[in-house]
Amino acid sequence: MFQKKLSSDDFIDPSKILEHSDKVALGVNQGKTLKEIFEVSDETMHAKYALAHEVLARGDAIAASNLFAYLAAFDPFNPNYWLALSSTYAYLGNTAKSINTLSVATLLDEKSDLLLVLSAHAFVLEGDTKSLEELRKAISKIKNKDLLKIGTELIEDKQADAKKGLKLIWNMMDPNQKDPLRSNKSVLQVEKIEERQGQLDHMLDQAMNNELPVRLQGLAKQLKQDFGGSLTVFAMNFLGEG
Repeated sequence: MFQKKLSSDDFIDPSKILEHSDKVALGVNQGKTLKEIFEVSDETMHAKYALAHEVLARGDAIAASNLFAYLAAFDPFNPNYWLALSSTYAYLGNTAKSINTLSVATLLDEKSDLLLVLSAHAFVLEGDTKSLEELRKAISKIKNKDLLKIGTELIEDKQADAKKGLKLIWNMMDPNQKDPLRSNKSVLQVEKIEERQGQLDHMLDQAMNNELPVRLQGLAKQLKQDFGGSLTVFAMNFLGEG
């Protein structure tokens, strides 16, 4: 559990990022994240993640989505932030944003059990029965019994309460709990900026060359053509959208 008390000094106001546009542009061109550019500590990021889950527990998914968007923008290589952001968008009924952000999580950690279940939820929203069927075998191998139950219900029971399932997932992900369920650490969560960007570029090339799932090909094209291959610039688009 995170005990740090947060103050306004711990956060960079997203609306003021433009005031540091030269600093941000230089850092992004060097491959840095906003977390690195503004020297935000790991402790502060962890505390804000815990705070976002506290907000979720109080039932304010919109405010929580803004917090998760902040986290994803400042450290876009952490799959947990994208999974949490995608789940709040799904809960709020914004299917397009939920799937778009879930695609980023897939790029970062395609083997995550959390990702499998949230993907099942996305396919339910889309009415994509073919993709749900493809997930059936993978979900059946999930070791966490609670997560397995949610995933199985999403696939097997058309009357399953998807929002109830999301709330249970949030509770399992909550870092304020004793043993929170997390995604795997992404291969892109490395300290060397050049190595990180090189691996991302390789992944995007794989997706563009049809070597990764179809769902990622659209994301790869968007990242390369619209955002210069920068996950940070892409993530900043979700700041303050609610």
